[in-house]
Amino acid sequence: LTIVAKDKFSNKGLKSAKIEILQVLKSIKIFVPENITPGNILPIKFLALDQTNQTMDDKEINIEVFNTEGEKIFEKVLYSDEEFEYKVQNFSTPGRWKIIAKCEGVVSEKTFFVNKKKDVSVKILNGSKIVVKNIGNVKFTDGIKVDINGDANYTIIRTTPIDVNETLIIDLSKELPAGKYNITIFSGIPIPKLQGNYANVENGKPRKSFSEIYSLLAMTSILILLFLAGFVEVKKTTENKNRFSKVKKGKSIKE
Repeated sequence: LTIVAKDKFSNKGLKSAKIEILQVLKSIKIFVPENITPGNILPIKFLALDQTNQTMDDKEINIEVFNTEGEKIFEKVLYSDEEFEYKVQNFSTPGRWKIIAKCEGVVSEKTFFVNKKKDVSVKILNGSKIVVKNIGNVKFTDGIKVDINGDANYTIIRTTPIDVNETLIIDLSKELPAGKYNITIFSGIPIPKLQGNYANVENGKPRKSFSEIYSLLAMTSILILLFLAGFVEVKKTTENKNRFSKVKKGKSIKE
């Protein structure tokens, strides 16, 4: 800095001096994507800026991440201009989240949106139990259809909703006779292919013999015939009563 002084008699003087203007933190800028799907990495970057919008890389910034319900999920201290990657967990609540950055009394915040994710994992446990786990962040309501191929073909359907991070267990030993079966699972969303898509049911339901099946069919047929015979008899009785009533009314008119 140079200062020049002059009067009316043309006298002048000049003086030079060095003045250091210190950086003063004025704002914190947050860089974050607008939305993220659970299970992915959220890149975050912060910049501490002075009164001339120049970066102040030596500043330590305290960051906090809050979910949609206002709960603090994460906290960390970073330097300005330092890049950070935050893993958004599978079960993270969908909706608008918030990041708050603080440094020397300066506070800045920004929001990002966690998308809904509908997803399940499926595995066969102990050879005969199908375990379906909700690994998304919303209730799973699409239902499960299990196609089973073996000595005979079977289909099992479950429509019970599965809450986040909860499981549905289908015990095939309570559904099928003993045997080995190929398993295929369907739903409203793509289901990952099972590793070793077969089940080995050792202590299953007893198989129905042909005699049992024949007896069941015969009993059903007899019940249907008895019902039809009863229906016909009731109909005849009703018609006879109506005919008798008409005849009686005709006689009274003639008299």
